[in-house]
Amino acid sequence: ARRLVFGDRYERVRKREGNDGLESWIGRDRWLGREIKMTYCPSAPGSEEEKGFLASALELAKIEHPAIAPIYDVGNDASGKSFFTTKLLRGDSLEEDLKRRGHSLRRHLSALNKACLAVAHVHTRDIVHGNITPASILLGPFGEVYVTGWGEHVPNATKETDVRALAMVLAAILEAHAGEAPELEAERTFATPRDVFEAIEGYLAGDRDAALRDRLASAHRERALAAADRALKEGDDVARVEALGAIGNAVALAPDAESLRLLLSLLTTPPKEPPPEVVEKVEARRTQRARAGARVASLFIGGMLALYCLVVVASGGVRDLAAVVIVGLLWLFAEVALVAGIFRAQDRIPYGMILMMLAIGATSALSGPFLILPALAAVTTMAFALIIIPKWRVLIRVLGVGAVMIPTILQVTGAYPFYTFTDNRIFVNSVLRLEPAGAFYSITIFHLLCVLFAADYSSRFRDALDAAEAESLFATWQLSKIVGQK
Repeated sequence: ARRLVFGDRYERVRKREGNDGLESWIGRDRWLGREIKMTYCPSAPGSEEEKGFLASALELAKIEHPAIAPIYDVGNDASGKSFFTTKLLRGDSLEEDLKRRGHSLRRHLSALNKACLAVAHVHTRDIVHGNITPASILLGPFGEVYVTGWGEHVPNATKETDVRALAMVLAAILEAHAGEAPELEAERTFATPRDVFEAIEGYLAGDRDAALRDRLASAHRERALAAADRALKEGDDVARVEALGAIGNAVALAPDAESLRLLLSLLTTPPKEPPPEVVEKVEARRTQRARAGARVASLFIGGMLALYCLVVVASGGVRDLAAVVIVGLLWLFAEVALVAGIFRAQDRIPYGMILMMLAIGATSALSGPFLILPALAAVTTMAFALIIIPKWRVLIRVLGVGAVMIPTILQVTGAYPFYTFTDNRIFVNSVLRLEPAGAFYSITIFHLLCVLFAADYSSRFRDALDAAEAESLFATWQLSKIVGQK
């Protein structure tokens, strides 16, 4: 091949020390007026080493990569020695930087990553470096990274040689930063420079954080298991809170099947005593239902009061005006108190409930304790038992029983005989003179009101119960799908 002789174009300024086995000079390009690097072949002209040197230089001249210094010229000087010129690189080698810990682990790994990509690129041209070391990776002052030492003839060097060398550079970096990156394993087998790159890139992209999250999640999971054991076996509510917090942290850091199963177990196993926050929400919902029920009950009472007034007006006369007035006033006061109670706290004395049960008991003056009273007392007791808070449930039972039993006792003792028994017939001693037709229709309308009220009232609570159960089952179903259970 024809050799270019540059004559006096390039001026050698001073010799540059290096450990790559090549003779290097800082030179000056007289034509372009810039500093360059001149790399000479140490072997005699015409030798096999020189041929390899020139062949490598010519191949490298075809390479364009930001981590490989571009070759400007390849030829001979006036004395016949072969050389090539490249961009003059400034900076420190990775070897020097590791010794004085000039940069962080991330900076050193990033530099090696760029070197890996450069070597991977030249391997596509079947070019081998053969002597990659921390000394042959240059760190520029502005973040530049270069792989130097190209052109040196290394006998029997292969692409695998370069891959092993890159792994050794990685080992040197990890040794210099001992303990900072336990997730990276320089001893693992890499097949290509890109394999080394991918391992480092995975670490830089977050594998370290993932490993840290795994360790933290494992610690939280162990703490949650211990607390959950106390919570589920001993009913320790404090331990339950601790377990939920710990398992929540574990799932947030690194969700796994074991953590999710434990979370499902904690969420679907109720505590012996609900926490205060849950009690507060339950009370809020109970108040909401009570107010809704009270609105329905007030309509029922209004209907009963209207029916009572209609019966009084349509009756054939009044036998006991005082009793008629008292019964009417009790129903009216019950209506007012019940409406007012909608806006009162649930733990206040339920005056509306008390007045209503008194009104029911007094209604026996119209038909006695056996005709209308039992159905009315049963429906009303059920309605109030559904909406009042637990501490008043004993009271509603007492009032319900009293509304039925007090008129019965008055009848049995003769203190106030509601019925007269003559010739196997029962006569109602009503405070009103009721015509047969009026009594028939009044009783019919009353029972219809009771049936409709009971059906509507119970349906509302059944719907609320179904909705709450569906909500709970849906939440459980979603959690089971998260943990993969059927």
